[in-house]
Order: sequence, then C-alpha cells, then structure tokens
Amino acid sequence: MAQARLSTIGIILVFLLLLSPVAYGALKQNTVRMLYFYSATCDECQDLKESFLPAIQRKYGPRVEMALLEISQLENYRTLLAIEKQSGRVLDKTPPLVIVGKDVLAGGQEIAENLEAVIRKYQAVGGCDWPEGMAGGRSLPEPTEQLQQIGLFTVLGAGLMDGVNPCAFTTLIFLLSYLAYVGRRGKELLLAGSLFTFGVFVAYFLIGLGLLEFVTRLGRFRWVSLLLKWATAGLTAWLAGLSFYDFIQVKKGRVDAIKLGLSDGVKRKIHGVIREHLRRGTMFGSAFIVGFLVAALEFPCTGQVYFPIILVLRQAGGVKARALCYLILYNLMFILPLLVVFILACRGVSSERFAKFTKENLALVKLFMGVLFLGLAALVLVLG
Repeated sequence: MAQARLSTIGIILVFLLLLSPVAYGALKQNTVRMLYFYSATCDECQDLKESFLPAIQRKYGPRVEMALLEISQLENYRTLLAIEKQSGRVLDKTPPLVIVGKDVLAGGQEIAENLEAVIRKYQAVGGCDWPEGMAGGRSLPEPTEQLQQIGLFTVLGAGLMDGVNPCAFTTLIFLLSYLAYVGRRGKELLLAGSLFTFGVFVAYFLIGLGLLEFVTRLGRFRWVSLLLKWATAGLTAWLAGLSFYDFIQVKKGRVDAIKLGLSDGVKRKIHGVIREHLRRGTMFGSAFIVGFLVAALEFPCTGQVYFPIILVLRQAGGVKARALCYLILYNLMFILPLLVVFILACRGVSSERFAKFTKENLALVKLFMGVLFLGLAALVLVLG
C-alpha cells in the first residue's frame, strides 16, 4: 500500500515538473515581444547576444520575450523583408537590429542606449505582440528565456532519474563486487569510487557538449530542425512505451523479458574494461579511466534520457552559457546516485544488498522512466 502511494506521488511530481512550462506561460502579463536580428560573424552582434540581452532578460523576466534570428538564414531574412514591407518604410538591414512593435533600433550603441526606454514605453500600454509581417505568421523560434520555462527542477529531476537508470546500476554493482574482490575497503574504496564517478562525469559532459553543438549546427537548417524535433519526440514516446512494457514484465517477474537495458555484449565489454584496467597500474589512476570508458560504453542505454534533454536545451536557445550551466547541473545530478552508493559501500553496505535493492525497485524505476519519457516527448514538441 505504501509503495502504491509512493508511485502515485512520484508520478504527480514528475508531471508537475515537466508541465511547469505551461504554468509559467499562463502567468505572463504585459509582455513585450521583440526580434533581434544578428549575424554569427558579427562581433558586436555576439557581444549583445551573450552579455547585454541576457542582462535585459534577467531584469524584466517573463515580461520580455526575445526571438533571436540569424540573418544569414533565408527564412529569417524573408521575415525581415516582410516586416519592412508591412511597415511601409525602408529598414536598415545591417545587423545588429532590434524590432519592438513599431520601433526599430539599429547598431550596438543605439540598442544599448535605447532598448530599455522602448521596453518601458510598451509596458506602459500593456505590452506588444510580435511585429506585423512575421513570415507565415510563424511563432517565436528561440526566446532567450525558454530555459527558465523548462524549469530548473525539470532538468535536475531528469538528471537524477537518468542516474538511477538500471543500465548504470548494473555496471556499478559489478564494479563494487570487483573492488571488494581485490580487497578495496573504507577510504580506498571511496577514493576509487570518487575517481570513477569523476571519469563518468567528464565523459558524459563531453558527450553532451558535443551533442549540443551538433544539434545546434543542424538546427540552423529549418527542415532539419523540424525533422530532428519530430524524430526525437517520436523516439522518446516509443521509449516511454517500452518502459511501460518493461514495468509490466517486471511486475510479472519476467525480468529477462525487459527491452531497455544493456545487451550481454556491452556488459561483457564493460566487465572486461573494469577487470583489465583496475588490475594493472595504479588503482586510483585507473579508476578515472575506467569511469570514462564505462560511461562511453553505457551511453547508448543511459543516453535515452540525455538526448531529449540536449534537444530541449538547443530548442530553448538564447544564452549559450545558461545552456552549459544546465548541462553541468544535469550531469551533477546524474552522478549523485553513484556517489551515494560509494559512500554507502564505504560504510559496509555490500554489493549483494545493492543488487537486491535494485531488483526490488526495478518496476518503480521503469514506471517513473515511462512517465519521464512521455513528459520529455511533450516538452520537445512544445518548445519546437
């Protein structure tokens, strides 16, 4: 009965975290919406995009929304031409350029000196919508504060759920067993575990960084961005279905029938890496390397949560430094369960007890993963 209550509470919490963008959007009032046209090769444009505009966004919060449009993309340039035609005047189309309502600010100095005054002017009359002439009436492509709409707790919660992924714990139990076999106890075990965990963090963060850059570059092409969005949403929904299938199989006692997990071949490779590297050289130097290699081998399984989060961060766009911050926080939450397990192992908890705990809670984890995947699929579509 208690476990059923825990399941219900957990599902509700996950949905609340993942639906926070909807609640956030509903609270917006008197919003001033603006377009920022920039060039990726313009230093002045990048300075405004990375420093000045984020400061404006932090100051005004949800009362200001910005669409960042790279002017070399054909669709964005057509949008500028459509706005020019609708306004009935010739616009200076040299970036950087900000369009707010009927006001146009051109050049870094003019934007820096006058943007806040323009924002306050429109706030005084209840805000303003996107400028007339948006090509095809399309909506905001990259608001700088969509990362706030995602919600910090959504990213943290997804990272933590990824960290308790059975794929990661299967490997961890074998690692603990091997360290106990070679006689590592107490502080030695904790130090080896910490280095192993740091290796996992570095590998996972670098993978995430590479993926973020990759999808960002692909996202510059509109049709590729749409294809990536729908493919990711479809894949994530499919993974949700498999997670619910696994939940049913585990409840029936058919653990061998689950679909999402490490294959026997990958498990053998991981076990081989652990035995080979921890047997030779210094134990502590090898622990970092093993963590790095194991994270890379596990990624096809653990990355099932990671990739949708990466795409969400890319779709949120805006300030790259903020996306990197979220990426770091996600990975810190991912390794948190590893650290907890090593601390408990250092205090005498055996790998057998961890294996038993994992088996007893596998169904609950699969259920939560299914709910998480559904929420991520919805989030990918909402932010697209």
